[in-house]
Amino acid sequence: MFAATQEVRNETLKTLSGNRTGRTYRVPGTQVTYTASAPGEAPAVQFGQLRNSVRDRVYSEGKSVKGEVGTGLMKGLWLEKGTARKGKDGKIIIMAPRPWLEPSFDKSLERVKEILSRRWF
Repeated sequence: MFAATQEVRNETLKTLSGNRTGRTYRVPGTQVTYTASAPGEAPAVQFGQLRNSVRDRVYSEGKSVKGEVGTGLMKGLWLEKGTARKGKDGKIIIMAPRPWLEPSFDKSLERVKEILSRRWF
């Protein structure tokens, strides 16, 4: 299970790396710019907080061994699923999803199946 969760974590870190195609912004108080993600793309890295928070965990539950990959940051969920909130003017402001975790699981699924189907002695 450890090898399987490491596979998903590594794929997640790849998903959270690289260039994006959204709008270009200036980091407040600096001359540095970055390109944000477009809706449907994995989030762009501005400071690396989400990417640095991705953890894997293996634990036993009864006779089963289970594995998890994810983050404890709420912004991870907000980015994955999108958000909606009321603005100061009362209008609804929507941020479209920037999925990053589910696509990582999908990309690593075949490798995870292969890892878990190995004979372990």
